[in-house]
Amino acid sequence: MSEYSALYRYYDALMKDYRYDGLLGFVKEQIEPRGVKSGFEFACGTGKITVGLSRIGVDMTASDISPDMLNAAAGNADLHRQKITFIRQDVNKPVIPSKYDLIASFVDGFNYVSSAAGLKRLFAAISRSLNDDGLLIFDMSTVYKAKKLLSGKLYYEDAQGLTYFWRNSNIKKGAITMELTFFERSGGGYIRSDETNTQYFYDNQKIFELLRACGFTFSAFDGDSFGALRGASKRLLVAAKKARR
Repeated sequence: MSEYSALYRYYDALMKDYRYDGLLGFVKEQIEPRGVKSGFEFACGTGKITVGLSRIGVDMTASDISPDMLNAAAGNADLHRQKITFIRQDVNKPVIPSKYDLIASFVDGFNYVSSAAGLKRLFAAISRSLNDDGLLIFDMSTVYKAKKLLSGKLYYEDAQGLTYFWRNSNIKKGAITMELTFFERSGGGYIRSDETNTQYFYDNQKIFELLRACGFTFSAFDGDSFGALRGASKRLLVAAKKARR
């Protein structure tokens, strides 16, 4: 299986330790002084950040490749009484439907871009779709994390009602294939679901080079602490500004 056809059911539970509140706080600090009114999010997942931005007054449109993730995100928006437009889209084939003050992607969304050339095309499309002085904010898992914590590793958890195994291939040409198997308790047995996804990892300096080539100035941060970026940072967080013409 692919496109989170299995994972969407367990995604929020597995991401329970992710610092959504800290990330949303960081984004608010970036956008509030600029009076951001409109936003577009790539790879929105179940819509936690999308809904958070909508609740502080940003008119949000969000995309994801997975229909199941989009349905979950729409349900989350309805739960919080937020009017958000959701569209299905592959981050490797970006079609940004309008001009925005903010374009964003979080929780490894851009790690699904399968080549440096594709990442440059994405940044260029974002630049064309941002209003003057608009912001691009995104995070990506780093090469350091890929090599030290992901490559060739097996992770598992046996929680109440759910057991999962997460097997990673060795990193090869900057890519890691991730195989996930879930066993969800059902009656006296278990229901098995399988998922395979591939993530791609880029040196921080390469990402910076591509941003500059597409006309952005930017600041880089550690995506876990929201402080200074370090060589051992597991997540790169970037706040980039489109230069005024």
